[in-house]
Amino acid sequence: MDQLGNHFHFTPRSTTIFKNKPKKALNYLSVFFLCQTKTIEKKEMITLTTLLVESVELDTLRLAKGLIAPNTFKIVHTRFNNINQYLAISNQAEILAKDVNVIFAEKFKTWLQIERMLDTAHVSRHIAHLKAILNKAELYERIPINKISKYECKRKGKFLNNHIELNQLNKIEATVFRPSLQRIANLFLFACHTGLAFAELERFVSSEHVQIIDGKEWIVMVRKKTEANGECFYVPVFEGTKKILALLENELPKISNQKYNEHLKEIAVLCGIQTKLTTHSARKTFAILATERYNFSLESISYMLGHADIKTTQAHYARVRLNTVKNELAKMLA
Repeated sequence: MDQLGNHFHFTPRSTTIFKNKPKKALNYLSVFFLCQTKTIEKKEMITLTTLLVESVELDTLRLAKGLIAPNTFKIVHTRFNNINQYLAISNQAEILAKDVNVIFAEKFKTWLQIERMLDTAHVSRHIAHLKAILNKAELYERIPINKISKYECKRKGKFLNNHIELNQLNKIEATVFRPSLQRIANLFLFACHTGLAFAELERFVSSEHVQIIDGKEWIVMVRKKTEANGECFYVPVFEGTKKILALLENELPKISNQKYNEHLKEIAVLCGIQTKLTTHSARKTFAILATERYNFSLESISYMLGHADIKTTQAHYARVRLNTVKNELAKMLA
């Protein structure tokens, strides 16, 4: 087994270990970094595996200090494990970091697509992590140059058909499901009317997060993904939101993300919807809803979605649509 495999094999339980025992992780890392400072390395001889191990160690320290969430830790290091497995399978466990080039990146991308059956978006994130590790190594002059710094893994068509149309939303609202599935359908509809991500749906408590501001009801929360900055986002409670909350008796059902997605597949089949229903499709549907039904600006939609950068909203959610153009033209001619 290669160097990284000897140090770590990440499972969901790994995050629990470090989360519950931060002192142990911190003591271990203190020794590790102390040893690193006493090691004189040759710039030309450092391996990619060494950089991967050090990156894992640093993220473990960040997890122990609460700087990253356990779920983020798990996702990131699943990618590291995939890189490590590729190195083992391709007999490149000892490849030098300075020798990682575009050919290596292309072969790794192909392996992820064929062997791991990952879509373009997930492959792109793997390549981005690899580039980030090598960029940092170049920055600290541990390698002469990062040969894949300009390598791009294009994510073609990544935003098409990720939302549902308003008539499909109305179809879900009008459909009567069996009681257990009805609660999941209402949870999805609530996400469509509020734009809340799954992490926020899990934490939502009506009595705590619905507040009266200037005589109107607002959902006020901090996004778990960006909670380090402590900034709240605000979403008005629309009539559709009030109706759904009443049906759910002001309490959202608790369910795992996996089970939630399984039920959403069934809902899509029953309603004749071809689009894959997920929490993200609900957030993107909210952007369409806010644009076409409530005429919110892009800046307002970005704020309500809790995005730190409006470019995220532009790229992922707010595509210019024919209906939007028609509505704006009608206003101009009125």
